[in-house]
Amino acid sequence: MLTFQTNIWEGDWRLVLAQDYLEQAISRCNKDFESKEIIVNNVKDREAVKKALDEKISQGVIDKYYFVDDHIEKVLKHYALTKSSFNGAYYVSSSELTGIYLCQTEFLLYFKGDAFLYTNNNSWIDQGVKVLQENNDILVANPTWNGKSAEVKSESFEELDDFFIGYGFSDQCFLVRTNDFKKQIYNETHSTSKRYPRGNPFEAMVNSYMRNHQLKRITHKKDSYLHKNFKLKLFLQKIPFFRDSYMQQRFKKY
Repeated sequence: MLTFQTNIWEGDWRLVLAQDYLEQAISRCNKDFESKEIIVNNVKDREAVKKALDEKISQGVIDKYYFVDDHIEKVLKHYALTKSSFNGAYYVSSSELTGIYLCQTEFLLYFKGDAFLYTNNNSWIDQGVKVLQENNDILVANPTWNGKSAEVKSESFEELDDFFIGYGFSDQCFLVRTNDFKKQIYNETHSTSKRYPRGNPFEAMVNSYMRNHQLKRITHKKDSYLHKNFKLKLFLQKIPFFRDSYMQQRFKKY
């Protein structure tokens, strides 16, 4: 029972929903998901976004989508949070919290809209689920970030089969037991969370909780994801399914 979620906002929804980007991103997970969902936040033209999402549903690419604004009041109440809890990081945090709150499966795989796996032959998800099922002190699993295996190893203190074990949390990509994250775990602080940018974002809240309770994450040694700001021109050169002339022309402003 595994849900795939990703989020879109005004700065990237045209890219995420264009051509076959989303299809490729999901396909690279190498999994049959119980549900494939999009969390929508901070967009200007709701009807235009809704139309594009309805098309993705009709194509069978996704199953559901949610607008954060429709749910955020009860989401914040559920977690005992307010908008001021994020210290200016509300918009970069509310999508994830909304997605977790609405997720109906035992496990959740979440990607930021501008993060995706390098290759199609990934095994980390099945392996990660197994570890999470067997180890309550491990809270999250993820692939190596941006191919930086040496960095991952240097930040770890233990190994488990194909994973390095360490502390820390990133909202770029995470695989979790959904119920763990539906608890009121977001009101703690820890000195290591000061390294996160933009106030008190979701990922800093999770990191504080993990550190205070000695909860660990596992990072796959081989499988990796890429996180690249969509507004960087380099992004268009890096991603094969953005290389054709139509895509280059349509999204050159990014």
